[in-house]
Amino acid sequence: MSLLDLIAAYEGRCWPIGNADPIEVLLHTMQLTGRSQSDLAEVIGSRPRAWELIRRKRRLNLDQICMITRTYELSA
Repeated sequence: MSLLDLIAAYEGRCWPIGNADPIEVLLHTMQLTGRSQSDLAEVIGSRPRAWELIRRKRRLNLDQICMITRTYELSA
């Protein structure tokens, strides 16, 4: 067992990181970058769809994830 394996095991036991909620990550990123729900609507192409995503009425699909990722990466 390597030192990296021991460190990873220790960190996993002492400071486990749970799965991130996609909407929470999106909202946090929007807050950090000063974006609004209107900005999200422009990225995905629909104001009602942005509202549904943020309110968890609809799940993010792969196309939306790709659009959001490309837009937020380019402007960061």
